[in-house]
Amino acid sequence: YGDEKISYSEANETANRYAAVLAERGVGRGDVVGIMERNSPDVVLTMLAAVKCGAVAGMLNHHQREEVLAHSIGLLGATVVVAESDLIDPIRASGAPLSGVEVISAEDFAAAAVGKSTANPASALQVQAKDPAFYIFTSGTTGHPKASVMTHLRWLRALAAFGGLGLRLRGSDTLYCPLPMYHNNALTVALSSVIDAGATLALGRGFSASRFFDEVRQMDAT
Repeated sequence: YGDEKISYSEANETANRYAAVLAERGVGRGDVVGIMERNSPDVVLTMLAAVKCGAVAGMLNHHQREEVLAHSIGLLGATVVVAESDLIDPIRASGAPLSGVEVISAEDFAAAAVGKSTANPASALQVQAKDPAFYIFTSGTTGHPKASVMTHLRWLRALAAFGGLGLRLRGSDTLYCPLPMYHNNALTVALSSVIDAGATLALGRGFSASRFFDEVRQMDAT
């Protein structure tokens, strides 16, 4: 991500520390963690922390505002919502039902994780293939967005079908993904394909036709 590089071991340790913060806030199997962040390593690590708790990562579109955002948050029924600091006010101003929901900034969330255990949480061993992993929202072109349920089984199938059979990524490959992580092709396809191969995910800040190939070259994407 830009000049930032994170190894698999560093990513796993950070995700485990984040999972410890969520567990302290009562997040467990079947709960929902709302995530409203722009592309960065942090949005991936927060998502991984949620699923390590056995929870469901509700991937909120950070472009949504007002009634549409309130609708999306209402569908999640989240225990915790993690959002970038400048997105907290739009969440509260949307009129979303936040009673009993802890809304925490991504910055405070990361700060709370300092010093937490880097060991894999026991909750990760209890996750089953049938359990929901993500809620991915539709675009809302035919009404309010709807939450599509992606189970761990569907995630594993995408991992094998796209990463293993389709793209045939190798560990030496780099896959460039400018799509936002609330998009199904970014989270379910690109990320899983990279993990399957032990390859590198080059995460873009967003798609731009004018700078696309410059970014591909910059990140040595294969």
